[in-house]
Amino acid sequence: MSDVLPNADVEQSGALAPIIISADIYRQTGYGSNHPSAIQRVGAVLDLCDALGWFAHAPYSDSYVASIADITRFHDPDYVAALVASEDNRKVTAEVRKTYNIGTMENPLFQGLFDRAATCVGGSIQAGRLAMEGRTVYHPSGGTHHGMAGQARGFCYFNDVVFAILALLDHGAGSVLYVDLDAH
Repeated sequence: MSDVLPNADVEQSGALAPIIISADIYRQTGYGSNHPSAIQRVGAVLDLCDALGWFAHAPYSDSYVASIADITRFHDPDYVAALVASEDNRKVTAEVRKTYNIGTMENPLFQGLFDRAATCVGGSIQAGRLAMEGRTVYHPSGGTHHGMAGQARGFCYFNDVVFAILALLDHGAGSVLYVDLDAH
């Protein structure tokens, strides 16, 4: 799978082909063995897309990785710093657990946590930008919408949906309707 080349993905009809955005980081395990999100969900989706030949019609693009500056457009800098420090230290203090909901059964600490969450946010920023260019974009690792500005919630450390919406607004969308069909 390779990056999408500009204007190299125009279908015969003249329309721009859809794009699938993801990253290899989602093939790595995360969350821990007892967590519902420990399954290889995104990797399985990508493997199925490849087996069905969809990448021939919907090119694959490696996800942008959001920077701290990107992430702190919505998330509190203290929360982001606590998340980074907890991962670096490989432990969560009782105060950080209580304040930010990190290191819980719901939102465990694991190696690669920040990079995985930042890649999800980056993919949503990228998807928003591409959508404003008239593209159809599939971001199978996106949708981590439970994350609060200053806390992890519902298996979500950051709220990547907020960043997709910000990218849409930044690139000229007058308004955005977001409908959550969170089916479990």
